[in-house]
Amino acid sequence: MHKKELNKATILKVGITSSYKDELIRFLTLSLEQKQASKPIFITTPNSEQLVQATTNDTFRLTLNRSTIALPDGIGIVIASKLLHRAGKLQSYLKKRLTGREMMISLCQLAASRKKRVFLLGGRPGVAAAAADQLTSRFNGLKVASWPGVKDITKESSVELAQTLGRIESHRSDILFVAYGAPRQELWVAKNLTDLQKIGVKIIMVVGGAFDIIAGKLPTAPKGIQSSGLEWLWRLIFEPWRFKRQLRLVKFWWLIFKQLLHRNNLVSPRGPR
Repeated sequence: MHKKELNKATILKVGITSSYKDELIRFLTLSLEQKQASKPIFITTPNSEQLVQATTNDTFRLTLNRSTIALPDGIGIVIASKLLHRAGKLQSYLKKRLTGREMMISLCQLAASRKKRVFLLGGRPGVAAAAADQLTSRFNGLKVASWPGVKDITKESSVELAQTLGRIESHRSDILFVAYGAPRQELWVAKNLTDLQKIGVKIIMVVGGAFDIIAGKLPTAPKGIQSSGLEWLWRLIFEPWRFKRQLRLVKFWWLIFKQLLHRNNLVSPRGPR
């Protein structure tokens, strides 16, 4: 179906979608209304930390580049794209940050209006179910089911996978949100994309810790902090274990600085093939 390929800006060899949310929602609405089975839309949510991970994990990088839509989930990559564009390293830049949680909420609103069904997979024990309750309360008529999946997704057996796929299929799920954490969630989707297509899923999105915030297990950052792109700092206050992960931000800016100094010409906005 995907006659129109969405433009991407390449940051550290990963193509990031450079479209406004309204354009993406129109694109996703068409995908939801398809009657014949086709390859599901795969949405990832890269941020600066994940792009650094992808520099040393080829499988993760290739998986991110397989996604139909790669949302610019961090303010860092938006700023980096503008710097690279001004330096003549990119033909286009990322227009604005678009978080995975924001897109998840918009997709649930779309599903409710179109009478489509949603499935939440993964998350900490009890969180997916709590998030499902919050979403059904917020969006009248939305059909949501949830399943925590296995404790360690890297050790999922064929029996456990069959059970998970069976639950997704029995709910007649149109949209699947997966919260196993990066890069596990992305690799799980890529590995099982064909099976998810066979059971009728049309849109698959990885969402990291979005279930926790939607379920109220973590406080939502004030709007001022969200708009300034400092939500990572807000989460660090409530989840100090993230500190070691945040050190990747230093490496991210070092890698961007090196790219700015490099003499190569423009990088393809559609990302590496």
